[in-house]
Amino acid sequence: MDSTCTYFVGADNALEGDDYHCYDDYIITITNNVGQNMGNTFDASDMRIVYTVTVLDPETGNTCWTTMNIEDKLPPTLERPADVVVACSEPTDIGYTGDVSIVDCSPTSTQIDEEIEDFGNAVIRAKSLPALLW
Repeated sequence: MDSTCTYFVGADNALEGDDYHCYDDYIITITNNVGQNMGNTFDASDMRIVYTVTVLDPETGNTCWTTMNIEDKLPPTLERPADVVVACSEPTDIGYTGDVSIVDCSPTSTQIDEEIEDFGNAVIRAKSLPALLW
C-alpha cells in the first residue's frame, strides 16, 4: 500500500520473472474468499483479507494464480502543530497549543500523557506530543 493508502494490482505484481510480453495484455481477476470479483484497486478497508489473483494470457488461454493480502508496510507519520510560545498566564490545553495528528493507513490509537511542572507561582501542564516553548 502506498502513501495514499491505495494499491493497484497489475500483471507485473503477480507474475515472476521477465519472460512475458506486454503486461497490459494480460487479464487480471481478483476474487475474495467467497468468489466475488474485487477489481484491482484496493484501499485500507481491504487489508487483512486473503485474495486470489488469477492471470490469464488471452493469446494462449493459459492461466496461473496466486494468493495475496494487502498490508500497510509504511510507518505512520506524525504531523505536529506549529511551535507556540506560551506565557505563564495563557492556557496550555490542546485547543490552544494544537495537537499532533497521526497519518497512517492502518487504524491507530493515541495515548496522552500529562506532565505537570511547578515553576514557583505558575503550574504548567503539557499534554500530548507538541513541542511547547516557554
